Amino acid sequence: MGVKDAFVQALGAVAKDTSNSKVVIDLRNNPGGSLDEVAAMLNYFVPRDQSVVHIKYKNTVSEMLSTGENLVNFSQKKIVILINGGSASASEIMTATIKDYLPNNTRIVGEKSYGKGSVQSLDTYTDGSSFKYTIAKWFSGKTQTGIDGTGIKPDIELKLDEEQWKNNKDNQLDYVKTLNW
Repeated sequence: MGVKDAFVQALGAVAKDTSNSKVVIDLRNNPGGSLDEVAAMLNYFVPRDQSVVHIKYKNTVSEMLSTGENLVNFSQKKIVILINGGSASASEIMTATIKDYLPNNTRIVGEKSYGKGSVQSLDTYTDGSSFKYTIAKWFSGKTQTGIDGTGIKPDIELKLDEEQWKNNKDNQLDYVKTLNW
């Protein structure tokens, strides 16, 4: 099962639980992954035919459009996204685009994200060496906000308490449980 499939399975559980009005998406220490996978997950937050991500190459712009999946009515839910300095790339696309389309229903909590808003290509040579280089920059779906080199600043900045973490307590998640707006 891929990340998108596990995400859709979790959304199915959210859809069945009508008593809970809050959804927590924990992207802390998530370095990203496949742009196609995150775009597929964003289909559940972004209206049909709207942009989930803009990709700007040197001479062209490409965008991925939503298929508008309706498993959960997120306009009726509060969404909390947890991020930190280990949240990068595709996890930042997810965070920024959800915030773009559901700004009144979304709160970002934690620490500033890494700031990797670039697309790389990797060339491998016959001697086993390789060369990685940037071919494009990505921007969030609706506002076309770029985060490369700057990251995403949380709405509510809350540093992880390392001492509590050592004792299996998560002060950021505990805070989210009490968050009402």
